[in-house]
Amino acid sequence: AHREALEEEKQQQLKKQSASASKMGTGTAANWGGTSNDNRASVFVKWLIQMFSLPWLCSGVGVLDVAGGSGQVAWNLTCIRRCPSIIVDPRPAVINAKQRAYLRRS
Repeated sequence: AHREALEEEKQQQLKKQSASASKMGTGTAANWGGTSNDNRASVFVKWLIQMFSLPWLCSGVGVLDVAGGSGQVAWNLTCIRRCPSIIVDPRPAVINAKQRAYLRRS
């Protein structure tokens, strides 16, 4: 019963977000709440945490990032949020200068 209630709550949240996204327009930035591509990974991680909660995402072995591209989502989850994540992508992850500096400090 508890699991069904949680699932129903998630479905209601998705409907609300879908409705608000459709009101915002059809462009890429509009779909991300007016966010530029520069920080879309951060916005996506915030959405994941709102939808599923950080403890739930970190449970088990963490988050599997399929087609993770440059690795920004996995970086945000692992280094910023301390939630384990694994990237599956044929290309190597890209670590920029800010990330290198962050790793040196930690």
